[in-house]
Amino acid sequence: MRVLALSAYDDERYVQEMLGAGAVGYLLKEEAPGVIVAAVRAAA
Repeated sequence: MRVLALSAYDDERYVQEMLGAGAVGYLLKEEAPGVIVAAVRAAA
């Protein structure tokens, strides 16, 4: 299973921890809907 993290936190520590745990990407909830859709497609 591929995991794409969607978070409200933009702290570098959170990003590094999620990627280190195996997430294939990290997005902020405030991203434009098109960016989120593109990231989900890329992760799939």
